[in-house]
Amino acid sequence: MSRIGNDYIWLQDKPSPRGGWRWVGLGLAVPLVVGAVSLTGPGGTGVEAERRAALLTESILLPDSPANAPLADAGAPNAQTVASLSERFSGAAASTDGTNSPARDWTEVDIQRGDTLSLAFQRHGLSYKDSLAIAHLDEHGTRFTRGLRAGDTLLVDADDSGHVLALDYPLDAIRTLEVRASEKGEGYTAEIVAADVEHRTAYASGRIDTSFYVDALEAGLSDKLIMDLAYIFGWDIDFVLDIRAGDRFVVVYDELYRDGEKIGDGKILAAEFVNRGRELRALRYTDAEGQGDYYAPDGKAMKKAFIRTPLDQFRISSHFNLRRKHPVLNRIRAHEGTDYAAPSGTPIKATGNGRIVFRGRRGGYGNVIEIKHSSRYTTRYAHMSRFASGLGVGSRVQQGQVIGYVGMSGLATGPHLHYEFRVHGHPRNPETVDLPEAEPLPEKHMADFREQAQPLLAQLDALGRTQLAAQDSDAENVE
Repeated sequence: MSRIGNDYIWLQDKPSPRGGWRWVGLGLAVPLVVGAVSLTGPGGTGVEAERRAALLTESILLPDSPANAPLADAGAPNAQTVASLSERFSGAAASTDGTNSPARDWTEVDIQRGDTLSLAFQRHGLSYKDSLAIAHLDEHGTRFTRGLRAGDTLLVDADDSGHVLALDYPLDAIRTLEVRASEKGEGYTAEIVAADVEHRTAYASGRIDTSFYVDALEAGLSDKLIMDLAYIFGWDIDFVLDIRAGDRFVVVYDELYRDGEKIGDGKILAAEFVNRGRELRALRYTDAEGQGDYYAPDGKAMKKAFIRTPLDQFRISSHFNLRRKHPVLNRIRAHEGTDYAAPSGTPIKATGNGRIVFRGRRGGYGNVIEIKHSSRYTTRYAHMSRFASGLGVGSRVQQGQVIGYVGMSGLATGPHLHYEFRVHGHPRNPETVDLPEAEPLPEKHMADFREQAQPLLAQLDALGRTQLAAQDSDAENVE
């Protein structure tokens, strides 16, 4: 995956000089008032998504060797997005009286590693007070604190004193967060504006010969679609351990165009994956309220109440074994979970929705979090290097939420996560335990779902037949 920051075409506009030691004082006294930049964006762009892509890329198929959050709908903003917005603000603008007057001087504010909004503003001579006001917007303020990522670019219009009059934050190839100073000069308003796009249906199919990632790329799928496909089927297929040569897939997806040019990939609309002879199908359904998710043709949710593994990048270093010899204590001691070896600092995710009932140090477990998911299920995550900020006993967590980071606290010979899955307090093998189903599609939506599903299933059938016919033809040619 390419680094977004390397793709931007930076403008050479220089901020007007801002003098005074008051700016220096503010910069030294409160550099961290507005939240620091995250290296991972919402939905998995950034470092986390790159780790997942690298894992899938490096997983080469061998008979006994190994080969889950979706990215933003349209992907991150790229050079074309920023350039088009820059052109939009660089030309002449019509004044209210109908005459043409020069447009305002929009400046690109680049977000660097370790930046806060206030630091980025200071670097471009913009008002520190305005950075606070924007970061504390009721609905969209968190996008300028926890949501900022290194490589992002803000387009800012300011007056000669550095007061921000307008700010545009491209969220992806389609959506832009527009912030405007109120007409009365007090505070700001903000809204997300979507560009007009054309939706086109596209298709891809492939067979696994080398690795899922490599063969999916050769079939024409983008990194985003590959990650999305792995996410959709990730509850039923372990894309690290289960993929085998001869597996195949078919995908029907949405492509996004603006002014006749493709700007990104949208959602997967329907998909089929045949893994070791087992056929799985998923269809996207969006209800009247705009809530969408993936379901099997019978209406059962593709997602489970739990994801199988709490890490995206790992290798299993020790399996569930109630008669295992402990590597440190050198005696037989039940190993009531699975150990996932991973680099220190790898994010650990909650495998299901629940409430934290323990967070702290516990003997040989080291730093551990225990989550109660219902009266029946609990999970435990041990040997963490540190906990995610803002979480404590009683905190509610969502499936896929980062709760801590891999380490080797407690009795550990190397960095890894010890993960336990318990049913009514009794340990179960996390690798093989039957995961409970998520809620199926409500009955009130089933008629509409079947109507939407019918043409998608027909497309999967046709594409599957075409794929098999092509494979048979290739086999005959080889003979």
